[in-house]
Amino acid sequence: MSVPAPEYQRIVQVLADRSRSRGGAMSCRRLAAAAGPDVVPAKIEGVRSKAKRLVA
Repeated sequence: MSVPAPEYQRIVQVLADRSRSRGGAMSCRRLAAAAGPDVVPAKIEGVRSKAKRLVA
């Protein structure tokens, strides 16, 4: 089993924390904001793409 890249680990960590606090669904914009300081369209699309790969 391989270890995911740090960006993927951060996304999983943010979602796991949200799940533990019973926060429910999270938009890609909020996920991008939680994963890093830059919330620009390119960053949001990158997070969306990575999140889709994680669930595929």
